[in-house]
Amino acid sequence: DLEYMSVYEIITLGRYPYLEYFKSLSKEDHKIIIEIINLLNLSDIKNVFWPCLSDGQKQKVLLAKALAQDTPVILLDEPIGALDILIAAHAISRDLILVTNNEKEFNRVTALKIENWTKK
Repeated sequence: DLEYMSVYEIITLGRYPYLEYFKSLSKEDHKIIIEIINLLNLSDIKNVFWPCLSDGQKQKVLLAKALAQDTPVILLDEPIGALDILIAAHAISRDLILVTNNEKEFNRVTALKIENWTKK
């Protein structure tokens, strides 16, 4: 239950698919988690428990958990603050699939993606 977990503990759940039975997280796993925490500016709240977080902070924590899984593609349904999410995903070279019916958000995301393509 997330209610009894800190931000750091929740993000570690993203690394669990890579663990063998009865093994704990490696130094490399913790390094990945810390990098993601720093990338998403969660350092100040990494020891805060889930119920104490704002809705926006909760969304960032769940994104951090998804990034910790180290998947090549992340599917986001109606993301809020898509620019922060895209900047973070771009920084770690991930592809995102965004689902939105918000035209303003779509335009912001499209503009950022085009800007990133031109920088390559």
